[in-house]
Amino acid sequence: MICNLKPTKFKTEISSQCLKIEEEYEELISAVLDENDKKHIGEETCDVIVACLTLLKHNFTDEQIKHLFKFVNDKNRKRGYLEDNE
Repeated sequence: MICNLKPTKFKTEISSQCLKIEEEYEELISAVLDENDKKHIGEETCDVIVACLTLLKHNFTDEQIKHLFKFVNDKNRKRGYLEDNE
């Protein structure tokens, strides 16, 4: 999977960024419930990802983020959540 999304430049406290993630999540849920517009649902999904990436980027080094991604992927692989080739 390729991810070309970029975190925003805004540096906020973790709690403030969590509120932003919650706001974006609520917009995603609203899009899912109110519409059958896959483009809008995809856009709101990307907004959630960007909000999460922003939290990570402004609170962890790139190396720490790489380790976190690997840890979560390994955990999900062990749980059987990933395809064998992922």
